[in-house]
Amino acid sequence: MNIDADNTIYIDGEYIRDFIVFDEDKNVGGIFSAVNERAIGDAKGIKITTGNLILTNAGTVSSSTFGQGNAGNITIEVDNDIFVAGEDLEGFFSGIFSRVDKDAVGDAGNVAISTANLNLTNGGRIDVSTLGQGNAGAVSITATENISVDGKASNEEEPSLIDSRVELNAQGDAGGVVISTNSLNLANGGRIDASTFGRGDAGELKINSNLVNVDRDSLIVSRSESAFDAGNISLNVADLLQVTDSSISTSSSQSSGGNLTISAGDIKLRGNSDITTNIFLGQGSGGNIAIEADSIIAFDDSDIFAFAADGQGGNITLDTPAYFAENFTLNSLTSNPDSLENNSRADINATGAVSSGAVDIPDVSSIQNSLTELPNNSLNTDELVANSCVVPVGDRKEGKFIITGVESLPVRPGDGIPSKFPTGEVRSVPEKQSSWQPGDPIVEPQGAYRLANGKLVLSRECSQ
Repeated sequence: MNIDADNTIYIDGEYIRDFIVFDEDKNVGGIFSAVNERAIGDAKGIKITTGNLILTNAGTVSSSTFGQGNAGNITIEVDNDIFVAGEDLEGFFSGIFSRVDKDAVGDAGNVAISTANLNLTNGGRIDVSTLGQGNAGAVSITATENISVDGKASNEEEPSLIDSRVELNAQGDAGGVVISTNSLNLANGGRIDASTFGRGDAGELKINSNLVNVDRDSLIVSRSESAFDAGNISLNVADLLQVTDSSISTSSSQSSGGNLTISAGDIKLRGNSDITTNIFLGQGSGGNIAIEADSIIAFDDSDIFAFAADGQGGNITLDTPAYFAENFTLNSLTSNPDSLENNSRADINATGAVSSGAVDIPDVSSIQNSLTELPNNSLNTDELVANSCVVPVGDRKEGKFIITGVESLPVRPGDGIPSKFPTGEVRSVPEKQSSWQPGDPIVEPQGAYRLANGKLVLSRECSQ
C-alpha cells in the first residue's frame, strides 16, 4: 500500500468512528495492512510519503499478522513533522504498529521512519512486538532535528514510547531500536524500550545524537523478564548527555544482562539518576558498563551499578579526565543494590555473588578532580563568581602599544628625553570585587576545562 500526500495526513480515530461502523474487534481508525485470522500469506506493508503526519485519538498506522504469515514493513517518509498523541475513550492508543498477534504465526514487519521532527506524547507510541510465534521487527528512526517522547496516557500508567518487544508467552526475538537525530528528549515517563518477557532475546538499542536529555522518571532500557538475554545499549552523544531523576539500564531477572556503552562529550547526572546493568536472579553475569566522556558530573543520588545477585558482577570503566561526584563512595561489597539507593550520594558498585567485577575510574590526585568529600568551605564564592569563566587560548588576540619619541635631544647627556605630553601622577587602578547577591543569576558550568598548569576546573567560556 502506497500513500503519497503533498501536505498533511491527519488521522483522528474518534472522528473516523463517527462516520464508519466497524466490526466488534476493529476498534480503531487508520491505515492498515494485515494477515487476518485464519488467513495464510504475507501482508504487503505500508509506505507513506507526506509533508506532515498527525495521529490522534487512537489514530493508527498498522501492519500486523493475526493468521499464518508475516506482517509487512512500514516505511514513513515525512518532510516536516510527525505528531502522535493520546488515546480514545476505549483506551486504544495512537501509534505506528507492527505486531504478531497472540494466536498468529509469523514475523512482525520492520518500521523505518525519516522526518525532521518526531513528537510522541500522552501515550503516543511506535510499537513493534510479538505476542505469538514469530520475531518482533526492528525500529529505525532518523530525525534531522528533534525526537521528543513525553508523558503518559490519561491513566498515568502507559507511557509514550518507542519499543521492540517480545511479550509474555510469545516465542521469538525482539528486533531492536536504532535512533539517529540531532536532539533526543525524554520527559515525564517517556520510554525507549527493547525488552523480552517471553521466549526470546531482547533486541539491541542504539542511539546516535548530538544532545540527549532524559528527564523526570523517563527510561532508556533493555531488559529480560525471562530466562533469555537482555540486549545491549549503545549511546553515542556528541555533546551533552543529561539524566535527571531517570535511568539508563539493562537488566535481567534470570539470565545475562546486556552491556551498556556510552560515548559522550559531557555527562551530567542529577537527582535519583542511575546507569545500571543488574541481574536480579540466577547465575548470569551482570553486564559491563563502559563510559567515555570529556567529563562526568554526578549529583545527589546518582549511581552506577553492575550487580549480579547469584553470578559475576559486571565491569565498570570510566574513561574520562574528570569525574566529579557529590559525596562519592566506591562501595564495598554488598548483595543488595537497594541498600545504596536514597542515600544522597553518588555510588559505584559491581558486586557479584560469585565474584565482583572490576571498577576502573580516573586518577583523582588533584583537588579539582577529587572524588573525596570536600570541607564545607572548600570554595571562596566571591572568587568563584568574579572569575567564573575561561577564555580558550586559541581565542586570545594579541595587542600592541607604541610610544613615539619627540624631535629633540636631552639638555645634558644622561638626562631623559623631554616628554612630548605633560605628565603627572600615575594613579593605581582601584581593586574591584564582585560578590554574588540573592537575586543575581546563577550560571551553571558548561564543562571541565584544563588550565595552563594542567589542572582541571569546572567553568564556562566567557562571552565575546
